[in-house]
Amino acid sequence: MRARAVAPLVAIVLLAGGCGTNPRHQLAVSSQVVASSLFAAQDAEQALYTAGRITPAQHMRLNQHLVVALTLGREFNIAVRAWDPGQPLPSQLEKLKGSLLAITGELASGYPEEVRGQLLATITATYDAILACLVAAAS
Repeated sequence: MRARAVAPLVAIVLLAGGCGTNPRHQLAVSSQVVASSLFAAQDAEQALYTAGRITPAQHMRLNQHLVVALTLGREFNIAVRAWDPGQPLPSQLEKLKGSLLAITGELASGYPEEVRGQLLATITATYDAILACLVAAAS
């Protein structure tokens, strides 16, 4: 649960220039926030399922999307290690945005309002971290 509170805060600090002017460091920190946000989304989904607030079918569909997002997030974190300023961002970041869009679309289809709001908060934190990655790469 702590990751949900930290992820947007770290993204805001990065966007405000809190990590200095080293784009490589900013991107590395941002990529870790992407991971933390995705883990928070996974934790939130599991908690909702355990509490019986989503059906087994919804749990299965969301998990299929989350596996894709988590895999892309992991690949992105690995690719960031080899990234140099001036290079294009690793392609996984763009794919991750598409994966998050798929999760958002899934949530729009028949989930209770409070469930949708809770899960969208974690997805928004991931989008914030992606934005921080884009800003870091542009520095």
